[in-house]
Amino acid sequence: MDHANRAIARNPNQPYFYYALALQAISPDGLRAAKKGLKCPKITPFVRCGLLQRAVDHAGDLGSTILQNASSGSKQWEEGVAFLSSAMEDAQSYMNQAPPDSRHMRKILYWYTLLSMALRGPEISSDLSELQDAPLKFKFTDDFADFVGNTAANTELRQDYLLGVSMYTDAAGEWADVIHRLDSEVASKEPEISQEKAEDDFTTWLNNPAGESDEENGPHSVF
Repeated sequence: MDHANRAIARNPNQPYFYYALALQAISPDGLRAAKKGLKCPKITPFVRCGLLQRAVDHAGDLGSTILQNASSGSKQWEEGVAFLSSAMEDAQSYMNQAPPDSRHMRKILYWYTLLSMALRGPEISSDLSELQDAPLKFKFTDDFADFVGNTAANTELRQDYLLGVSMYTDAAGEWADVIHRLDSEVASKEPEISQEKAEDDFTTWLNNPAGESDEENGPHSVF
């Protein structure tokens, strides 16, 4: 990390140095490094996809961790939603730009599908048709990886994905009335997820290089 930071000080427009930092740094610093690297000019497809993958991982982990202890509508809740929204956007960019047999495509598809379910909620129909061709991409990627001997690790993220996709259609039908009733009862109390506000919150966090924060506003950063 020291080498990467010194290299960035010498040449702040070289995206590979940010990629090296994003691979090593913990989530807040790694996310800032990935996002800054993505803004560099003349970035190669390999480095761009690598930075997108690290941005998804870091933002997804940060958002999930924050929301575990956040009260609905609180500053922490808004920050967690902002991280997850950023992760979903970068996951979609990776899916559109990376080749289908890329090393991290499976993991990105896990993230994109689960984040879409969590953030878009009622917009997602029972057949998941709104998720573009993510299910088809996953099948191709999974089958190809198995064919070349790259069997997927049975990680928690993969288990969450497989469980969510396999049960979503039946669960959506079985619980539709209950979910609709509960949504109607608490509609005035629950905050809506605004993608525009999430983007603004994330930009504010990203532009705070000193990482100044208090207990309510989320994690500190030294990047």
